[in-house]
Amino acid sequence: MPQIFRNTFGGFMYLSTLFITAVTGSLLIMAPFLPLMVLYPVLYRRIMDHLMGLWLILPVGLIEILFDTKFYISGDKLKHGEPSLVMMNHRTTIDWLFFWEVFWQHGCVKTEKIILKKPLKFVPGFGWAMQIAMYIFVARKWEDDRPWLYMMLDYFERIKYKAQVLIFPEGTDMNEKSLSRSHSYAEKNGLEQFHYVLHPRTTGFVYTAMTMREKGIIDAIYDVTVGYPCQIPEFGEFDSLYGNFPDEVHFHIRRHPIEEIPTSKEGVENWCNEKWKEKEKKLERFYKDDQCFYEGHQNGATNHVKGRPSAIDKTVLWSVMGFWVVFAIFIPTLLWCSAIARYQLLVFGLLINVIGFFGGIENISHKLLVWRYGERLRPQL
Repeated sequence: MPQIFRNTFGGFMYLSTLFITAVTGSLLIMAPFLPLMVLYPVLYRRIMDHLMGLWLILPVGLIEILFDTKFYISGDKLKHGEPSLVMMNHRTTIDWLFFWEVFWQHGCVKTEKIILKKPLKFVPGFGWAMQIAMYIFVARKWEDDRPWLYMMLDYFERIKYKAQVLIFPEGTDMNEKSLSRSHSYAEKNGLEQFHYVLHPRTTGFVYTAMTMREKGIIDAIYDVTVGYPCQIPEFGEFDSLYGNFPDEVHFHIRRHPIEEIPTSKEGVENWCNEKWKEKEKKLERFYKDDQCFYEGHQNGATNHVKGRPSAIDKTVLWSVMGFWVVFAIFIPTLLWCSAIARYQLLVFGLLINVIGFFGGIENISHKLLVWRYGERLRPQL
């Protein structure tokens, strides 16, 4: 099967399926629940998380089953329902796409939130769904990003939301240009040059970690290292277009309870830099010698290496994929036969784009929450 789909045809089918289901799912399934932002924000958040989680299994299933990509996860397990910050090296532009596999396997796919570049926010379908799901989009201008980060974390605090926030402290994916800039930065500041990771931009990471701690919405920081032993999807989304997915993706996870993390700004910054030094050495061994992260350690959680999906996993993946494929096939018929569906698609599409001029759905969600409840916090999700 992977030989059939690892080409332009497979890439087109993959992206078109995701695009159709993302656009129509956002406008026909998720958007009708938008009024709950005002009426009952906690219920709204729960419904949106379940719907988003259902969709996120689709790309996981397509990559794992149709393209036969094997995922190897070692180290500690993400704890379901644990508010946490997940930091990872950024080898390609779609590392976060592959990490959905980990979120799904560890039962966190409904509550994961990713810090991404702002342009993705305005991509039809995908960006709309991510706005509704309260992903965090940054412009990479600290004077704009700092208040935005605070607003998003304040939203999570107000509804006592247990999010797993994925952040890439390097700020961009690793490529020839970014690696050259990283070398220049290291030379200018008297630091060692890295060859397998970029020097992290710690400002955003430190602020996010300290703000989450201040607001009491973090129990641990997960240090994730990703490696691609076979082929690396250097061109990210463009590789997807040609069905060029890696044969294997390896993740190694280490959990650090928040009590072990320094409390000062300088302490957190130094801690992050030390972890990146460890990543550099770990990835050097990975690419030169072992091509795996398994170290035989267990930190009270789990230590497993997973290759192919189990029979139960396959059943779930096939079921979810089947649902969305039938949905994608049914939608053209629905739009052709139903004027109501066509009007709904048009009205909610225009509504989401208008809301975009006011900062997006996530900004409106926070403002409505403050307006309705003031400083009162809602019951825990």
